[in-house]
Amino acid sequence: MVTDACRNEGFLLNGKTVRKLMKELGISSLIRVKKYRSYKGEQGRICDNLLKRQFDAERPNEKWVTDATEFKMNGKKLYLSPIMDLYNGEIIAYNLATRPLPSMVQTMLTDALKQLPKDEHPILRSDSNNADVSFYHHSVCRLTGLV
Repeated sequence: MVTDACRNEGFLLNGKTVRKLMKELGISSLIRVKKYRSYKGEQGRICDNLLKRQFDAERPNEKWVTDATEFKMNGKKLYLSPIMDLYNGEIIAYNLATRPLPSMVQTMLTDALKQLPKDEHPILRSDSNNADVSFYHHSVCRLTGLV
């Protein structure tokens, strides 16, 4: 906010420079918003990497991939969690949220499963260091036959 206030007054200063100057003057902000970083430890169980970097598929619903990503739009952070079919790059389902909560992934998985034919059981690959890896995610995969 201080950096924004400086810019509004015509001073073009980097955020790090503003923090350095504030520290030198003994001024501190009440809250410093930290960039979102997904959990880096082992969360739940880590599944075998069945894709082994083979990101091509011979038929629809053979291989799905998912990941969560953060981006800014109109000055606000948004989190996108899609599922993509590697056969044709089609986005099967997605969810957009203002916070990276498990419910974001739950909604996305539920929407994807509604479109999946009963006899299809794709391999679902998720980056193991993001919000997608959760108890709900693994439970849904196990119950529905997703590998």
